[in-house]
Parts: sequence; structure tokens; C-alpha cells
Amino acid sequence: MLIVLDPGSGQMCNQMLMQMNILASAYQHSYKVVYYGFRRYNGPVYTSDDLDGLILEKEKVAFVRSKIANFVLSICRKLKINSKKVILGSDPKCVNYFLKATNKNRKKYWCVGWPFYDLDSLRKNADLIRSYFSPNDEIIQYVSSNMGHFSSGDLIVGVHMRRGDYKIWRGGEFYFDDYVYKKCMDKLFKELKKKAVHFILFSNEKININNFETKEYKVSIANGSAIQDFYLMSKCDYIIGPPSSYNGLASFLGKVPRFVVLQKDDDLTLDGMYIWLQETDGWVNPI
Repeated sequence: MLIVLDPGSGQMCNQMLMQMNILASAYQHSYKVVYYGFRRYNGPVYTSDDLDGLILEKEKVAFVRSKIANFVLSICRKLKINSKKVILGSDPKCVNYFLKATNKNRKKYWCVGWPFYDLDSLRKNADLIRSYFSPNDEIIQYVSSNMGHFSSGDLIVGVHMRRGDYKIWRGGEFYFDDYVYKKCMDKLFKELKKKAVHFILFSNEKININNFETKEYKVSIANGSAIQDFYLMSKCDYIIGPPSSYNGLASFLGKVPRFVVLQKDDDLTLDGMYIWLQETDGWVNPI
């Protein structure tokens, strides 16, 4: 049995990323999970005949998180301990050791730290995971309503302009201005060989649409909640954005090719667009 003590304090898609990997891993390797702090968001259906019952969800307990999980994690890191019973989610060697164990349901293994990756299991069971995290009826209605505004035959491209906390994260390495995204949009439009294209701009900051409008293609701004626009993005034909689990999981769930903008002068090509987690996408984490 795997006991997930602390899934981390990241935002929605960071949490969902870990949940997906653990669910796929538990299903593939036939073990049960006790998951402290399994966060449910008002969007996914969180149900599947094959996956229901694999995880026992427990509320996050402050004592467990602060006094046990973080303490054990810090000690293991300082002493460079590769414990047979403590699984450091961020250490592939620890995870692989656990996956190879033959007694996973007869003994308790403790997972601390974020993330936990079992990409092999995730890829083998990708459609099952997609079903578990498929949108509920309310989200489906929102997405259908928005998609209904586009002209028939248009290729829909989601442009994730991650701002906000990205201004300081890693020193603003992936905080790009409008010009960078507009350049990527222009390049993709040319790559698509003059097909009718509609770009949808997604951002956690206010967007000046005047910086993107052109006679060559259509541009609009998504205005739903974070979870609504997440699923809307997953229904696009292509995605452009910086390294982010938000646009990454939208790519994975919708099987949408994505171009990851790593530098302001990156050269976008169709050959450089991949489905995150399912195909190599050129960014070192987690592929």
C-alpha cells in the first residue's frame, strides 16, 4: 500500500498531474493508495469503473503534513537516504524501487514530496486516466457553448500566456511579452498554409487584444474560470505556451499537440509540437 503523506502545495494542475500518475501506477501495478489531501476540483468527473476504489482519500491533516511528511523528506534529503519504505516522489530511483517490489499491498510504503511520476504506467493507461478526469456536464456545456462561436472548419489554437507568478518564478525565465506570443501565432499560421485559423488567448492577466488582431486570422480571449478554460484549451487543435502543467495537461487530456515556448526567439514548427506526457516534448521536466 502506498500512503501519500504530502502531495505538495502546488496549484490545480500540479495536483492533478500527481493524481494522474499515482492512479495510473496503482492500476497498472495493482496496489492500493491512501492519499492525504487528494484535492477535488469542480470540473473533472473523478469516476471510472476500473479506477474507483483504488484510492482512499483522506483530508489533509496539518500534523501529518508538517510534523511527519516534511520532516521525513528533509531528513532523507540531508542524509541521502534511499529508504526501502520511504518513497521520495521526486526521485525516480525510489519510485522504480517501489514499483519493482512484489509485496506492495502487504507492506506500507510512505510517499513524500512532489511530484510522483510513473510515466510508463500513465502512457499505458492514458485513455483510462482521461476518462477519470473528463469534464462534468457543466464544463461540457461551457466548452460546447464557446466552441459554437467558431466558424465551421476553423482550426482552433489555444495560446496560453502564463503571467502572474511567472514574473518571478525562475527569475521570470518564462514570462514572455505579447510580441513573443504574436510571433509564434504568425509562424504557426504560416505553417498551417493559410488555413482558416482562430486563436484563443488564455491568460491570468488582462490581455490587450489590439496587440494580436490581424486580417490574416481570428483572435478572441477566453473569459471563463481557470477550470472552464482548462477544458476549453483541451479541445483546441493546437496549443502554444510556456512550460506549464496547465497547458501541458490540457495537451495530454485532449491529445492536443503543443509547442513549448522556452525562449523569446524560439522557432515554432509543426514538427516541434507534441502531446505532453505522451510524447517527448523537448522540455526536461518530466520527459
